[in-house]
Amino acid sequence: MTVNRSSKAKDKLTAKVNGDEDKVSHCSYDPTFWNTLKKIKLNNDWYFSLSKNYNSNKEAIDNRLKSHKEFPAKVPGTIHTDLLNNKIIDDPFYSDNELRIYWIPECDWLYQTKFDFTGNNKSNVDLVFEGL
Repeated sequence: MTVNRSSKAKDKLTAKVNGDEDKVSHCSYDPTFWNTLKKIKLNNDWYFSLSKNYNSNKEAIDNRLKSHKEFPAKVPGTIHTDLLNNKIIDDPFYSDNELRIYWIPECDWLYQTKFDFTGNNKSNVDLVFEGL
């Protein structure tokens, strides 16, 4: 689906589904709609852990990670900075430390947080991430 926003004063959106304009020709867009949404910041209380499906042939992986313990994470952030902040890896910019962290992008990482939802559960709710 391709969505194009016009620069006209009415702020219209046009959409094409697989190049077929007959299915969806256009829809109205109200720029004030986004201001009425309830926004909750979810950038606190995040934790990360190594997925249980990591590549077990990597002997360089710290044993604390292999236990699938959860560690505090900073969101937004990266796995490299989270590992560094939790003193699991040494500073990759010092000496040849970068050579010892080759395994990090080869692993699957889990990030999670919990939050309370107090909205109306009888209607649809969209969970929108501004970046992942």
